[in-house]
Amino acid sequence: TDQRGLAYAHAAAMFRDSPLLGVGVGHYRISARRHGDFNDTPDNMYLRMIAERGIVGLTMTSLLFAVLISRLRTAVRSEQAGPSTRAVTYAVLASLIVFWISCLTCDVLLFPLTRIQFWMIVGAGLALWRTSTETGSSCPT
Repeated sequence: TDQRGLAYAHAAAMFRDSPLLGVGVGHYRISARRHGDFNDTPDNMYLRMIAERGIVGLTMTSLLFAVLISRLRTAVRSEQAGPSTRAVTYAVLASLIVFWISCLTCDVLLFPLTRIQFWMIVGAGLALWRTSTETGSSCPT
């Protein structure tokens, strides 16, 4: 009955309106009013994502998360990765997991500072994966 609980019903109603592609990025607050949500936010990034981006957006985001976890696991298991590289890779993985948990209670990707932080952590993780799986190349060509 509280606002966070009602957000599930509001997001589900918006999802029913446009299940494949959603109502459009940034249009939650516009569409939410039609469904009785006057708070303009579900305070849950996943609910916002399914409402705004639909099945396609949620699938692509889930694929991104899966690729990131796979690449970080590869970096940790790589024989070329030293102890310090493994430690930093574990730190990046832990940061991403905490970030994804935070998405349950906040629209973290709507704020420029946290969005920039997220993509920097992703970039650091992919750089760790690349350097730990390179085969002797000193610099990319």
